[in-house]
Amino acid sequence: MSTMADSLCAQFDLDAMFPAPTDLLGIAFAKQTCGECPARAECLEWALDPASRCNFGVFGGLTAEERRELIRQRNLGNADRLDYGKFPPKKARIAPAV
Repeated sequence: MSTMADSLCAQFDLDAMFPAPTDLLGIAFAKQTCGECPARAECLEWALDPASRCNFGVFGGLTAEERRELIRQRNLGNADRLDYGKFPPKKARIAPAV
């Protein structure tokens, strides 16, 4: 069984898997890469899981819009909301990089 660590996209710059919605050539490249990937099914299930859902990029051969439609069809509900806790007081925060 292949894992996502064995995926084809793990072998090159991951930016290629996050084309702009208007970048048809980039989307086609990402989908073609997924189509040849042994971890495609695992990747798609990961992307549909409410705990790891991503609203961008191509995962498992589907764009974010296509995944949203599949989520709706499968009635998978909303993504889990991440809770990072309370912000620390301003005096305890790390200064932003300049």
